[in-house]
Amino acid sequence: SVVFPPAEAAGVGFGDQTAPWGNKWIGKGAQSTGWFHNMPVPFYKSVRVTFQMNPKDQGHVGFWGIVRGSEGLSMSLGHLKLPLESGTVKLDLQRKQADLKPLEFYDLAAVPAGRAGTIFMTSLTVNGTSNYNYMEGCFHFYSPADQAWPGTLLSTGMEDYYDSAFYFNGG
Repeated sequence: SVVFPPAEAAGVGFGDQTAPWGNKWIGKGAQSTGWFHNMPVPFYKSVRVTFQMNPKDQGHVGFWGIVRGSEGLSMSLGHLKLPLESGTVKLDLQRKQADLKPLEFYDLAAVPAGRAGTIFMTSLTVNGTSNYNYMEGCFHFYSPADQAWPGTLLSTGMEDYYDSAFYFNGG
């Protein structure tokens, strides 16, 4: 199963209501509501979608939803065709929360031994120091997991990994 607050699935944290913005996959069309997620959910025969209110929400909270799908369509992530007919495709949500010390390492995602796959999306919500030093962390990829340091260097800073220009301060 996949569990997420709509804003978090769009890579937004701390209740940021800045809008409008978006791309073909995710975005926000209005100031106070309007999150959209156009990510295809792979399924071969059936899929169940459940919407549940956050227990922290009090009073009236509006919700509008549209779920569309077609049974048995092929699906790919980039050039990787997903073998839906095998019945072995699974989306594994990895959601973690951590308080880190300066220079401490953190696994953004992990694939269990004996499993294979691809990382579809990563998102970080960070509450750090006012000097933004937390954004200078390098992203490394280790395959196999015990590969020697430095593995494969993916970026030399958070803004490089997430394709931003400088410190995500554009609003």
